[in-house]
Formats: sequence, C-alpha cells, structure tokens
Amino acid sequence: MRRISPYELKEKSLALAVCVLNEYLELREKHRGLEELLVRLLRAGTLPGKHIAEAFLPCGNEELAANLALACSCARETEYLLRLLECAGLMEKEKARCVAEQARELAEALCAALDECKTKRQIFTALTS
Repeated sequence: MRRISPYELKEKSLALAVCVLNEYLELREKHRGLEELLVRLLRAGTLPGKHIAEAFLPCGNEELAANLALACSCARETEYLLRLLECAGLMEKEKARCVAEQARELAEALCAALDECKTKRQIFTALTS
C-alpha cells in the first residue's frame, strides 16, 4: 500500500464518520430495539478520527503508535459491526458493504502507517544502542 499522508488519514476518517453517523440516524429510526448496538457502531465509526487527530499532535513516537493502533482497532470494529448488521438483514447489503469497505481501507492505511512508525522506531533504537 502506498504511503498515506496524515491529511489523507484525517479525511478518510472523517468520510467514514459521516457515513456511519448517517447510517446510525437512519437505523435508529427503523430498529428502536438495537440502540446499544447502534451506539457501539457510532462510537467505533467516529473514534478513528479522534485518535488520528491525537496521533499527529506534537508527541513522541510511542504516543503516535498508540493512537494509530487505537484508530485501526476502531476502524476494524466498525467494519465488523457493519457486516453484522448486513448479515442480520438489518442494513441494506450495498450500503453496509460500501461503508464497511471504507472502514477496511482506513484500517489498512492505519496499519501501514503504524508499520512505518514501528520501522522508524526500530531504526532509531538500532542507531542509539
């Protein structure tokens, strides 16, 4: 996967958050008994943006890696929850797959950024030991 800039990560996470928010609002009206699951989807779908924003604040490499890992985990959870809603017949197949694909792409980009971060840390450690 090509290297993705912090700006692109922020934009991808915002696009995912908007899609998840819209789906949450729509599904909440249709399925009142699923509020807990839908809130979990909303939280998982919006948290990557928060963690990405925090990752690129002036901080050390450890904080950067931790926030990227949290953002990746949330993106993967979002993908899982969308697939769950699709398989349970609670969400339109095409919509669920489209938003899940966005979550998967974001998770992959975050994993690539995290790997790059770890590589830089290993190089730094090797040079300073």
